[in-house]
Amino acid sequence: MKARKLIMCMIMAVSFMLGTTSIAAYAEETLNTAPVETSSNTNELNTTESNIDEAEQSDLSEQGDEELTETAETEEAETTKETAAETDAEETEDEKVVEEAKQDTTAKTEEKYTKAELRLLSALVFAESGNQSYKGKLAVANVVINRTTSKQFWHVDTIKEVIYDDKWGIQFSVIKDNSDGVSPMDRALKLYDTKKYSSDAQKKQMEQCIKAAKAALNGENNIGDYLFFTRYTKSIANKYPDHVVIGAHIFYNTK
Repeated sequence: MKARKLIMCMIMAVSFMLGTTSIAAYAEETLNTAPVETSSNTNELNTTESNIDEAEQSDLSEQGDEELTETAETEEAETTKETAAETDAEETEDEKVVEEAKQDTTAKTEEKYTKAELRLLSALVFAESGNQSYKGKLAVANVVINRTTSKQFWHVDTIKEVIYDDKWGIQFSVIKDNSDGVSPMDRALKLYDTKKYSSDAQKKQMEQCIKAAKAALNGENNIGDYLFFTRYTKSIANKYPDHVVIGAHIFYNTK
């Protein structure tokens, strides 16, 4: 009986030892395997987190680039608008200055003479001195202008009145009719109006007469206060020592 109990105890001891060994082996196997799985999971987690970080950084970078691009485009657009506005303002100011200058010039021209006065004076100069030099034409125009302000010719104060003055006899012979019933003055007026010139030379003569008339009306004077002119003769020169000769004409005063 005692021997049997002893055998049973030995068997149980061996079984216990075998069970412990199996458990220890299993634990060791589990411990050896677990770190591998943990390492793999950790790597996967790190990789995932890295990918997420890179994606977030990429998104942030793209978002930042878009914001910078939008800001740059906005600033460029605003700068372009400002530049365009400044350019338009400058152009408008330049146009305004030019327009004011034109208006000022026109106003000054209108204050000095009218179209009717220019027409009459140009025709008179053409009829009296169309074949003379420009200086001669300007001198004739100034005789007319001088008479409009002279006390000696107190009864006339306009260009038309001076040209057609006959208070003491006709002053300018070109207003008298020729044998065909038309005066040189009337022919000159018609030529001025129609511009139907018989030659280039005649056209040039009229253009110079208009130029001389404008100059005289604008205050250009090359004979001083002389009130008379006629074709030059020695007797006239001797009679009026205070005179000036320009081309075929002599300009002088009687007083």
